Amino acid sequence: MGRLSSLASDTVIYGATTILSRLLNWLLMPYYLTLVTKSVYGQFSGIYAIIAILLVLACLGLETGYFRFVNKDNRKTIFDTLNLCMVSFGLLLVLILNIFREPFAALFSFPEDSSMIMLISSLIVVADAVNSLYFADLRFIRQGKKYALIRLLQVIVNIIFTIFFMEILRYQVLFGIDFTAFGDIEYLLLSNLIGSLTPFLFYVPGYLKEKHSVDFALLKQVMTYSLPLLAMGFFGITNQEIEKLLILHLDISPDPHGQLGIYSANYKIGVLMAVFTQSFRLAFEPFFFKETQRDKSDTSVYAESMKYFYMFGLLIFVGVILFIPLFNYIIQPEYYEGNKIIPIVLLSQLLFGVYYNLSIWYKVTDKTYYGFIFSVVGLTVNVIMNCLLIPSYSYYGAAISAFTAFFVMVLVSLLLGKKHYPINYPILKLINLTLIAIFIVVAYTYFTENFYLVPWYVWSVVGVLTYLLVVVLFEKKNVSKVLA
Repeated sequence: MGRLSSLASDTVIYGATTILSRLLNWLLMPYYLTLVTKSVYGQFSGIYAIIAILLVLACLGLETGYFRFVNKDNRKTIFDTLNLCMVSFGLLLVLILNIFREPFAALFSFPEDSSMIMLISSLIVVADAVNSLYFADLRFIRQGKKYALIRLLQVIVNIIFTIFFMEILRYQVLFGIDFTAFGDIEYLLLSNLIGSLTPFLFYVPGYLKEKHSVDFALLKQVMTYSLPLLAMGFFGITNQEIEKLLILHLDISPDPHGQLGIYSANYKIGVLMAVFTQSFRLAFEPFFFKETQRDKSDTSVYAESMKYFYMFGLLIFVGVILFIPLFNYIIQPEYYEGNKIIPIVLLSQLLFGVYYNLSIWYKVTDKTYYGFIFSVVGLTVNVIMNCLLIPSYSYYGAAISAFTAFFVMVLVSLLLGKKHYPINYPILKLINLTLIAIFIVVAYTYFTENFYLVPWYVWSVVGVLTYLLVVVLFEKKNVSKVLA
């Protein structure tokens, strides 16, 4: 438990930051929904799906490569080397996307006049990619508070400019410029770009004053390690976002963008699980590389971290499902029909977190090509399932497809991991706990719908407390140690 304390403390710092950042962005969603139609919100969601995919490509897998090869002696050299590589590739990506704007716009289902959208979106990708290396460095030297401050400021700047553009500028004609001619999507993207440029204020001035050295031999070494991770990350994020694009191409309803809008609004209700898994990942990656350097043969800490990660993830699952009526206050009634995908989205995000935990074995053994294989397998399953289900079940079929893909990836990684780097995960305990959590959700949902004398939120609180009691019973030995 001692070694896990640093992981837990970092997870809390990054988690609090991520939760606040996501929460602030999340609170923009009801604001967006009052400003735009379902179709426009669907277009906006589709654009951000593309940005997420391109961002992984622009990062080149160098964030993990940085953690793998950095140490106190080479920290500045490796940062300078990878930063030059990332900036150069990012600018090339911007050039390609904008030169071949029309075919890319058609492929991505962008609006017809998409020149400004493409330019701003590509610049967001480059800015966020460069920022990722700076944030990785802050995580390595464990400057969590500075990391938190900058990330929160980035979101606040985005929100301020969003409100400024949407409430003031888009109704004005200033300096001979008719700002009413710009579209809502352009304004929302521009606000994001300004927010993404905010971290530059903290490190670019000092960076420009310093002398820099580039080690191409080190770059080759890092790239050899990172390129399989790039492929894995690219297919992985595509696996997470592809259904948003496939809905636009495969949905047979009169308004596919509107269907994507419903899917995206309800998908965001499951953001708490995504926040938790992302927070854990931010703390876990530098943690497990340091643990490997300490003692590669001791795998018990990984089994323990998986157990507590999963238990807490199920708590989020139970809590969000039982409090859906509360979450529905942030969206419009026309989006309520999509509530049925929320349990599936939550479990999909939890499985993605499990998959990330399982990635230890191929990262520690430098067999990162397995990550690429698993990502391709998952994406293949996802695309096939989407093609089969979306025409008949629309966004509900997309949610089922994503869950199936992540389940397959977890299963394959778990089976191969036992062969290459055995870790004694408490699989049976976690399966039993999952079944209990699902039973609690179903039972208390039934009570809520059939016993009206007791308010729904009372049943919800009792349901969450029931799950916590079950966890205490499962972990009574460790609880006794803590209380002793």
